[in-house]
Amino acid sequence: AVNEMYKEGNLSFLVGPLPSKYINRVRLLADSREMPALVFPVSGDDREGGANFIKFYYSLEDQVRTVSEYAARELGLRNFAILYPGNDYGARMKEIFTRTANSLGAQVVYEKAYDPETRDITGELGWVEAAKPDAVFVADGAESSARILLTLMHATDMREVLFIGPSTWNSPVFFNLVGDDIDGFVYRTVFTDFFFYGSDEWSDFKARFEAKYERAPDFLGFEAYMAVKLLLSVSDGKKLTTTQLVNKIFSERDKLGYEIVKEANGSYRLSPGHKILSLENGELRQIISVKNR
Repeated sequence: AVNEMYKEGNLSFLVGPLPSKYINRVRLLADSREMPALVFPVSGDDREGGANFIKFYYSLEDQVRTVSEYAARELGLRNFAILYPGNDYGARMKEIFTRTANSLGAQVVYEKAYDPETRDITGELGWVEAAKPDAVFVADGAESSARILLTLMHATDMREVLFIGPSTWNSPVFFNLVGDDIDGFVYRTVFTDFFFYGSDEWSDFKARFEAKYERAPDFLGFEAYMAVKLLLSVSDGKKLTTTQLVNKIFSERDKLGYEIVKEANGSYRLSPGHKILSLENGELRQIISVKNR
């Protein structure tokens, strides 16, 4: 595929490869033409890149900082419990949440790793309840998090506790599993993402995608759609070098609602404004939209 692209002389920018760990395979093509290459990493730990790579993402690390700050600063919560998968990812998310909460005068009153395969937290239920947290942060995927929340709700006597999570909770899988058990008053959720299902952007993309491909779209497809739509709008039909494109995005960042910064490896990080989301009676709702700082 890369060899075929070399033969194409009228490329404006590259999209992919997906996943982003393969970006070195298009580095020579991007660099030889000063052509923007748009990729979609998940974590800020992704070190690959170069001067012509634009990374479109709302990193897991930033998501954890966002929900921790919102809970501690905006809601004034002071006591947190953390349940996380016993792997490198879980430990990293726990560390970031704790550090952010501590910096705002809050504390973690209980933390525990669980087996990421079984998700068994039965041994922790009494300890979590006894710690009397204001909120419980669960750093896991949609299905795993939903199962853990349901266990906490049905097997403990905790009330008016806030459940906090990352963008993985912004998923029909999570919504369908927790259903009406999240009522917005006794059991509440807060999570974050740069979009939400039901928004105008998502509805427009979904309608276009289903009309063309006759199947439901996924999150990665929407992410690519939003990023490409932005680049096409900014370039306005012109063939721009990476530097020209980045400078234009930077000069119009307030109007566009995106932030673009240069990373240590020379790549550019393109970050959408993010949202604080919640569920109430099984329905997704946006609490606030947060501009990049």
